[in-house]
Amino acid sequence: TQSTGVKRIVVKKNQTLLSALNVNGSMHNHLQNRSSLDVTYRNLKPLHEKDTSFYFSMAYLMFSTAPEQARTILSNICELTYDDPKLLRTVAYLFEEMGLIKDALDIHEKIWKLRPFEPQASRDVAILKSRLSDYLGSATMLNQLVITSHDVKSSEIEIVALMDLVSIAQRIDPLKLTEAPEIVSEILVNPLEVDIRIVLCWDTDSSDVELVVVQPDGETCWSFNNLTNSSGLMSRDFSQGLGPVEYLQKQASTGKYHIFLRLFSPSPFNRDMITAK
Repeated sequence: TQSTGVKRIVVKKNQTLLSALNVNGSMHNHLQNRSSLDVTYRNLKPLHEKDTSFYFSMAYLMFSTAPEQARTILSNICELTYDDPKLLRTVAYLFEEMGLIKDALDIHEKIWKLRPFEPQASRDVAILKSRLSDYLGSATMLNQLVITSHDVKSSEIEIVALMDLVSIAQRIDPLKLTEAPEIVSEILVNPLEVDIRIVLCWDTDSSDVELVVVQPDGETCWSFNNLTNSSGLMSRDFSQGLGPVEYLQKQASTGKYHIFLRLFSPSPFNRDMITAK
């Protein structure tokens, strides 16, 4: 929308509304104005009422200038897709980016109820509980992930959960340690410490998103070279799930670590969007 009226926005095949809005720099700059965003949203909503990518795009654009409206738009997506875990995760990730951790936790708890068999859903809840300072509740959930046997699809997620637990266990109030899982006491006595930890997860099941780390010495750590000469370690590649994938470096070298993501499946031409964090 411009001052002279409504500008027609053409969204090409395999292109999101957000990328279409960004094609024209002046159009994008104009949309940074809050009033312009409001008018744009009202004018375009009837045309894209059932298109969730429209709501995601507008919420993202409104993130910096109208955060409350962005929150409302994202909440509307939850009403449209109340039983779709993939879209609910995407909303939760955006809430996290906006700093709305309680809103994000509410959605992840909903996903967990929809998919109680999915360990990634349980881990998402545990991590957000820790961000709201419920360290004991978080540690209890992560402990359950560590001691539980998982199917082939989620095998070795307990290793990532253990590293989560290492970080969170040290923040538990000493007065509450008697209520903590037994494994927490062991961690506090013999903590597992690393200089660098990078964790990648994503919102679309049956997808293969690769974490690639190029170390200062030039060596690349990824699924086909998961242990480097400098002891950089990459966890198991979740090629048909939701992750998480983890890179660990016990003693980091001085220099730059370059982090890349690679999408192997599904093809980016077969889906509107995969969100990773």
